[in-house]
Amino acid sequence: MIVHAGPNDVARQLSVLGIRTVSVDRGTLAGVYSSIRAIGAAADVVDRADALIADLQARLARVRTSVGGRPPQKVLIVIGRRPGTLSDLVAVGSDSYLNDLVTIGGGVNVLDDPKLPDYPRISMETVLHLAPDVIVDAGDMGDTPEEHIRRRPETERLWLQRRDLAAVQQKRVHAVTSDAFVVPGPRVVEAAETLGNWLHGVRGR
Repeated sequence: MIVHAGPNDVARQLSVLGIRTVSVDRGTLAGVYSSIRAIGAAADVVDRADALIADLQARLARVRTSVGGRPPQKVLIVIGRRPGTLSDLVAVGSDSYLNDLVTIGGGVNVLDDPKLPDYPRISMETVLHLAPDVIVDAGDMGDTPEEHIRRRPETERLWLQRRDLAAVQQKRVHAVTSDAFVVPGPRVVEAAETLGNWLHGVRGR
């Protein structure tokens, strides 16, 4: 069984029951790679894990190359908020795989500051001050693929109320519908390619 690293006692409890576990940490892109290695070792498929990591790294390198030389875009990624509102915003800080993917996709995370929490809570006044070129909203996706699609226009309508934001004026607010943005794993390439497209109009190849 795979157990996410964190402040819990699940691994010990499962060990008492005789259930073998692998603890993984997918908080950063490096953590995604180390998790794949750990799972591969536990399943005795180390070669397959190494091959998967090499493939991911090569594909991410292609995304980075495709946006090379373009002016970096300031990006805000929202991963939490009060449903149906633009309040109680939780955004992506520096110690996150999404921060890594923003860089690969040709952007600069407006909250890439090691003095901030990994996922800082911010106000709309802070958003105005940060003045992102692009806003990515994964804050209210729902639990199913159908919900992701249904809530997308609702999220976009919320942001349209904030015409004082340049990202809104320029129609550069994107409501996330893919779990690749919220579930760190092999689909990080999909998220990086999508970011490259949203930031620079460069589609994955």
